[in-house]
Amino acid sequence: MPNYSHRGGGRYGAVVGGERIVPGRLVYLSKTRDEQHAWRIRDFIGGCRFTSEDCPLALADIEQLAEYCDTQPPPLNAEEEVDAWRAYLVRRSQEVYGEDYDADAQPALACPVHPL
Repeated sequence: MPNYSHRGGGRYGAVVGGERIVPGRLVYLSKTRDEQHAWRIRDFIGGCRFTSEDCPLALADIEQLAEYCDTQPPPLNAEEEVDAWRAYLVRRSQEVYGEDYDADAQPALACPVHPL
C-alpha cells in the first residue's frame, strides 16, 4: 500500500510504480480524503492520466498494483508544475528502474486514457 503524503486540503499523493500500472516508469497517484474511492493517476512522462470517474478499478485495486512507492513525493503542484513533475519522475524512474526505465511504455491499466 502506498505511503501517502498530505498535499493540502483533503488531497493526498504518492509516487508509485508497477508493471501493471505503467511498465518501466513511475507515476503520481492522488486521492481525496473525503471520497474513499476517488483517485487519479498522472503519468507525467507519458502525458496522460487515468481517473476513478471512468475506470472500473477501485483505489484498493490500484494500491495493490503498486510495487514501488516513494515515501515523500516533492512538494509540487500536479496541475501547475507539470514540467517539474515530469523532470522529477524521469530522474526517479531512471534511478529506480535503471536499464529497465522505459519512457515510451504503454500504460498497462485497463482504463480509459486522458491527456494531462
